[in-house]
Amino acid sequence: MYLPLLRGKQFELLAIRELVAVLNGNQHVTPIIEPVRDNLLSIRKCMDVYEEKKLNLFVITNPIVGYFTDSDKHKDLATGLTMGDYKYVKPAYYLDSNTSKAEINSLVNSYNNKLCFIHLDKVAANNKVEENSIVKIINKRNKEDLHVFFHGLSRNYINEVIGKDFDKAILKDCFPKEDQNKKYPIENSFSDEIFFFKSEGRYGFSDYSMIGSEFSESGGPAVAVAIHIVIEDKKNKELRIKHFVSDRITGFDDPAGKFFEALEKLVDWANNHERQHLNTLSIKEFINLFNKEHYPGLGFVKKLSLFHHMELCNKVISGI
Repeated sequence: MYLPLLRGKQFELLAIRELVAVLNGNQHVTPIIEPVRDNLLSIRKCMDVYEEKKLNLFVITNPIVGYFTDSDKHKDLATGLTMGDYKYVKPAYYLDSNTSKAEINSLVNSYNNKLCFIHLDKVAANNKVEENSIVKIINKRNKEDLHVFFHGLSRNYINEVIGKDFDKAILKDCFPKEDQNKKYPIENSFSDEIFFFKSEGRYGFSDYSMIGSEFSESGGPAVAVAIHIVIEDKKNKELRIKHFVSDRITGFDDPAGKFFEALEKLVDWANNHERQHLNTLSIKEFINLFNKEHYPGLGFVKKLSLFHHMELCNKVISGI
């Protein structure tokens, strides 16, 4: 299972909501939404769509970035989302060394269904279960719970301290972010988790897609336009990421023209690499935009790239 962790901004939520078109009856992607804006309407729309289609979705109830970062607002978020009313939309919760027993007790007493715990750090001192009752509470939970561990936590903590019977996944920031679009190379390695998570005994894998873990409220003007497309490298068993960058890389003028410079490179490349799982809805839409000479705005471009990555992962895991 691919578990993309995405912040609840406009175009991320649109991509998640529209993804149901390719997941229905064949779900190998379960998004994890971290709410970051005080208006929850768009998140509720996502929740309702996934619930209606009987598709799994996780929503973080204690965000660490954005509007809902303090504990009082966590309560407002939980109230606003009414998670207990859903069967297929389930809570996710960040854990670290500062997580209190009271927090965990409140969480497990509030929700009877499956939970997703995201371990940013160890919750057990020195990895000894008896030194921290939080681990005992977690390990007594429903074995259907999902545990996602930030990359770098010890194997002992992941495999031994947290119960062996739980579904588990590793969270990595795979996006090779540059501080300026003009600095992106033609291609980077992205991740090989999709090819090895099953053989290594894990339920799934998690990342921040082609956006990365760094959070910003809004993107500023860019001197260059870059379109990021994740591709499958079957020979080397990894996902790679292509960066299609505009020819013009100075000045803030003419973003539409720069978009078409980048888009032309993407379309030319896609037309010559049809076998690399490029028959996704997003690639078709990129080609449609090119043919119509229509500039939809860079937020929409991000949505298409994100949607493509999720659809690609669903195809690869399902063996399509």
